[in-house]
Formats: sequence, structure tokens, C-alpha cells
Amino acid sequence: MEVQYRKARADEWEACIEMADFVFSFASGPTDFEKILPKVYQAGPDMAGIHRIAAGEDGKIRGLIAVLPQTVVAAGQKLRVGYVGTVSVHPKARGEGHMKRLLGDWIRELESDVDYLVLDGQRQRYGYFGFAPGGVRVQFGVDEANIRHVFGDRSGRQQGAAGQQITFAPLFAPECRGEAVDFAVRMNEAKPCYTERKPEKIEAILQTYGGKALAVRVDQVLSGYLVLHGPNRITELVLADADDAGSVIAAFMREQKLSELTVQVPAFDLGLVRVLSSFAEESMIKPCGSLYRICNFANFLAAFLSLKAQTIGIRDGNLSAVIEGQPVTVTVMDGIVTVERQAEPDALQLSRAQAQELFLSMTAWAGGHAGLSEQDWNRIPQGWFPLPLFQYVPDGF
Repeated sequence: MEVQYRKARADEWEACIEMADFVFSFASGPTDFEKILPKVYQAGPDMAGIHRIAAGEDGKIRGLIAVLPQTVVAAGQKLRVGYVGTVSVHPKARGEGHMKRLLGDWIRELESDVDYLVLDGQRQRYGYFGFAPGGVRVQFGVDEANIRHVFGDRSGRQQGAAGQQITFAPLFAPECRGEAVDFAVRMNEAKPCYTERKPEKIEAILQTYGGKALAVRVDQVLSGYLVLHGPNRITELVLADADDAGSVIAAFMREQKLSELTVQVPAFDLGLVRVLSSFAEESMIKPCGSLYRICNFANFLAAFLSLKAQTIGIRDGNLSAVIEGQPVTVTVMDGIVTVERQAEPDALQLSRAQAQELFLSMTAWAGGHAGLSEQDWNRIPQGWFPLPLFQYVPDGF
């Protein structure tokens, strides 16, 4: 059977959704993409073009892969990002090479147009396409004993450590939706690193993968929001004052009558890390589980090294390398990162695999050499890597 590999047309929009629903339901149980990814699959036929499909002679879709264009802003620098998702091959068409062709076509098209690609999937499967694991989060576990000993036993009252009245309600309640949209956009853009969220889509974005967004009011003033995935897992906590984090967590656990709660935050959010570390029962640095393919190494390093310099902090130093034919020289002086698109005569020669392992993985942090000789390894500035990549769950695909 002859198969066409191309972008989906607007009139194939419903067929794309039905194909994805069928494949994921067949593999892992009932799946409704319009509910789990409303930011994409309730957006209408104009979104058809983010899908590449393998279409048979009969017009039926045998495979599809989507790439959602996003803009990530790290330390004030905009990066063009493609988030790969909805990888679907019909059970009867597996082994025919459709995923390999569709993803390969996407990579060839986007290689010069985006700064990096990201996806969530099995490491070795996508390693063949040049993707490598990266990103870290700090995960805190809080239990009722932590709350009782630190914040006292207030018999369920929603009250903070300093006597504030803390309340929770749906963030986008009709009576305050306008205020909530403006606030949520403003708070997102105040983060050191964030994915752009358009006001008209932010409600759908925060519903990604079943997310539930709650407004946090301190003494009746809108002071933040949290996003829940499940009854006791906070995947995004954004507060105007990070010092309120303990009181907010205590009040939320009392209101919901929770015996334990998990909160995950980016490593670069030092305010939340500091406050939560002061009372949480446990804290862990964990991989984010995402896979990355860096396309523009200069832009990528400039943004995420600047993010690390401005938050966690890095030492002054210099690194010059040629990576997959891309010359890059990075200099950090007094915490200021500069990147030139040229290499010094004795620059390191790095493959994509070596560079991505060095820049993204915990291997370098743990003392691994990313395949470099001892001599070359000693030229890598200490403490620069891994870079603090982090993707909030609502921004996933």
C-alpha cells in the first residue's frame, strides 16, 4: 500500500483526534485527548497542521506525530521550542516504519527553526533520534506531623503561621475570571524561566492532564495559585511571597484533610526551595523525565547558563567547543554569561551525545566524564552543568 507522509489538513482534524484516542485507549485504557489536552484538542481544526500523518491510499491515518510550538523564556531570553507529542501508530500498522519516518521528517524541518525539541517517552527509544534525558526538579514530601509540629494544631482552621486567613477556590471562577487570568499570566511571567501562556488559553493550559487550578487568597487578597494533579500532588505553586509557602501548605492540608502532600518545584526557584526545605519531611532531587534534542547550542547555552547564573549561581570560567559543527565559546565573568558563535583554536570537539550528556544529565554532576578524556574533562568549568531545565506539567504535551 502506498503511504503519504505529510501535514494533516484541517478537514482531517477529527480523524487525528479519533486516531490518537483509539491508539492510546488500545494501549493503556480509555483516553480522551480533548479532555486531557484541551489547550490543543479543543482548539479546533486550525491545530491540525501541527500533526504529521501517514495516510494510506484509502485516506485512513496509519500514524501521526504532533509538534506543539512553544516559546520558553529563560533569564529573559526567548527560545523557540517544539514539544513532540501524541505519537500514535495504529496497532495494525506497527513495524512499518511510520514513527521513524514522521519523527525524522519533523526533525529535518525544525532543526534550523527551533532552539530545541522536547518530548516525554522511553529513553532508549528516542535516543536513536538524538534525544537525551535532562531537567531536574526538587520534590518535597510533607506529612501531617510536619504541619502539627511547625504550624500547630488548629483543628482544621485555614490559618497561617502568622494568623493570616488563607482560603482556596477555583482560580477561574466566573465572578473573578478576568482578575484571575491577568494575575495568572503576570505571575507566570515573573518566573525566572517560563513557557509563554496566552491569556485566552491559560485556563485550558492549566487543565492539561487533568490539572485543577486553585486560587490562593491571603487575608482575602489574591496572592498566588496552585495546580493539583490528583488530590495530594501540587505540580505548580506560584506565590507573590515565597515566605507564605509554609502557611499555604499547612492551610491546604488542613482544609483537604490530607495526611501527606507532594510538592514539586524547579531547582532555580530558591525561595520555595528554602521555605519548603525548612519543614518538609523529605526532599529529593529527581529527573524531570523529559528528553531533549538541542538544535541551536549557542542559544540554548546562553539562556540556561544565564538562568543558572542568576539563580543558583555559577563560577566564572570559559568553555570553547565545536558541537555537531556548531562553534561556541562561552565566557562567564562576574556572573555575566556571554556566548560567541566561534571557537578557539584548541576548542573541544563534541558529538551531540557527548554535549547533551554533559549539559543535561546528572552524570556530569556525579563525576561522569561524558566520554571525554581526563584532560578534556578538566577543561569543563566545575558547577556549570547540568543546566536547570524544568517544564511545569501544564506546559507539557
